[in-house]
Amino acid sequence: MEKVEYARKFCQEVRALAEAYQLPFFVVTDGASATSNNGCDAVRHAREQQILWERQNGFDPNEDWSKDTIHLVPSTLDDIELLKRHKKESVLTYAKNLTEAEKTQIERYIEEEIPKQIGLSKIIKRDRETIGSFFTRPYENGVLIDELYLEEKWRNKGIGTQLIKSVISKNEDVYLFVYAKNEKAILLYKRLGFKVVKEQGEKFLMKYEDDVLTVFTATKEGK
Repeated sequence: MEKVEYARKFCQEVRALAEAYQLPFFVVTDGASATSNNGCDAVRHAREQQILWERQNGFDPNEDWSKDTIHLVPSTLDDIELLKRHKKESVLTYAKNLTEAEKTQIERYIEEEIPKQIGLSKIIKRDRETIGSFFTRPYENGVLIDELYLEEKWRNKGIGTQLIKSVISKNEDVYLFVYAKNEKAILLYKRLGFKVVKEQGEKFLMKYEDDVLTVFTATKEGK
């Protein structure tokens, strides 16, 4: 009887999680199945299907997604339009002096390049909610933070800082481009230890210098 009660409780918890996160994995919700002699087998099967789905979709089955944590999930073909929107907003928000021809050229570039980044670009998630995108690539003798986009309600919470620090901790040379008009971002990058090393049109190329003393409180500021 104890096993049956455990099976029923577990199935109820899994069903609640499935509804909360809208996950497309099989769970047992039939009370008769949960309270039958095969109740524990049904629970085991539900958990196996959950793990399978998470692995197929780039999640770590061992992570607790109920916690307030940030996860980077490999992008898929379903994310193409999302990535295009993020890149367009990142560019066009601060590139104020573009001609119509230049805007068309940028949009054409995005249309052609974003599909090539699928699997390389990461989708930023918090408790399974998509909150942004992140893309790094080799550059010079190090790595370039090519894209760091957060949906508006997730900005200024230290998330961008967390991701940048993660890249810095794993790479000796880290670069990024930033538009000269994006003064807030430039201030943040300088506090994190980046210096402007080159001007390129409306953009600055910045490089992380580990000899720069940085003072930053993530709970107060962030990208």
